[in-house]
Amino acid sequence: MLSEHSRQLIARRLEALGREIADLQRQDANRPAEERHNTGVLLALKEWEFSAAQPFLKSP
Repeated sequence: MLSEHSRQLIARRLEALGREIADLQRQDANRPAEERHNTGVLLALKEWEFSAAQPFLKSP
């Protein structure tokens, strides 16, 4: 579990990583096709609760 502060920090880092990936894609766009590979990256931050872990979580 993360505080809102930590979630915001992670969100900023994911945004920066997304920008870096986009920069790399632009840089590699001029390279020959045989030197490039289809690559996907998913960056996400979502509040989520694993139901199987529920018995181990502290009640609020």
